[in-house]
Amino acid sequence: MELTKPTKLEFYDQMLKFQSKAILVHYFKGDDGRKALILDNTIFHPQGGGQPSDTGFICITDSNLRFCVQDVRSKDGVVFHYGVAEDSSMENELEQGKGKEVILQVDESRRRLNSRNQTTRLCSGTGLIVWLRYSKNSLFFLEICWFKFIFGGHKLLLLSRLHSAGHLLDVCMRNVGVGHLEPWKGYHFPDGPFVEYKGTVPLNELQNKQKEIEIEVNALISKGGKVYATVLPYQEAAELCGGSLPDYIHPVSGGYKAYFWTTFVSCTGNDWKSHGNLESDSFWLLTVALFSRPIQGSNPRIIKLGDNPGCPCGGTHVSDISEILSMKVSQIRTKKGMTTVFYTIGT
Repeated sequence: MELTKPTKLEFYDQMLKFQSKAILVHYFKGDDGRKALILDNTIFHPQGGGQPSDTGFICITDSNLRFCVQDVRSKDGVVFHYGVAEDSSMENELEQGKGKEVILQVDESRRRLNSRNQTTRLCSGTGLIVWLRYSKNSLFFLEICWFKFIFGGHKLLLLSRLHSAGHLLDVCMRNVGVGHLEPWKGYHFPDGPFVEYKGTVPLNELQNKQKEIEIEVNALISKGGKVYATVLPYQEAAELCGGSLPDYIHPVSGGYKAYFWTTFVSCTGNDWKSHGNLESDSFWLLTVALFSRPIQGSNPRIIKLGDNPGCPCGGTHVSDISEILSMKVSQIRTKKGMTTVFYTIGT
């Protein structure tokens, strides 16, 4: 199945839109046995960046058929809505439904919870893995291989609250004097949300910082503030985010950021796994590169919570900070150069 046209993501501009219409592009059964719908546009947020996927229903207009959306995933810009038809005897309507209009209904409460918790920090790309070994009798043993990597209803409203809470934590970290911690990744599911930061806090300060962060975040929630999303050119986005953007956002649309390692390799031998001699061999200068492609390109989507600096994000959020209701910082843990902040939100 060849799919070249990306799915239009309506939730990018309308995070609180829970019902919409679309055109059915394809209905199929995947290799894993799951059945999926592909539409020309969607308000369903796929799982990614620490945020769970939306769930809900998709119905064919002027039909009694209802497709229960249980999971949503995105691949190469195409969104897959996985689920089952409530009445399996009506599946033929989906099989013959290409080009028909469908109605989308997202579980609102789940979206709002996810949006209170979520943050998105993604990067993908291609690179080389190189192993070099030195010994007394053999200068280098070299192994090269290519690899690919990936570094970004009622239930709906709940997930939106969780997502926004994760971003608000980042603001509070700066406000209480630990702004040196760099947001690294987030887990914004209801079963134990947290945000992980690069950097550490002295062990004797953890308990006090936990209290300070909780007081600060609840003060911001009580104050409230409008939350909005906007897609901007790179430089404007950087200014809105306090002057700079994370490394995974590149100024050139579709461009690659490369990281290089350089070493000398012996020319002797019939293949790359050759053994060199320090005295008699000639050497090649080998440069190994890791190429990183930003997902958002030169026009990142920026989320802004109230008067605080913005940040890149592809997820869904509440419309006002006050909708988070309250937050409890349950634990702060520092380990192996990382600091993890665990939290819960009010119901």
